[in-house]
Amino acid sequence: VLKSANGVFMVGKYKDANTRPENELSLRHMTVDEALLKLDKYLNDAFMAGLYQVTVVHGKGT
Repeated sequence: VLKSANGVFMVGKYKDANTRPENELSLRHMTVDEALLKLDKYLNDAFMAGLYQVTVVHGKGT
């Protein structure tokens, strides 16, 4: 991620379209700790892939 002089962020794109994350992540049936780890990685991957909108499906949690 680079920041230009005008404050606009440039995001690197995935080289291989097959590694691009899905637009939806399901965290159902996970503990809070499991979900937080998976969510952190997913959001980072989605940002780096240039996804501007994602859906996170969650449940009550334990």
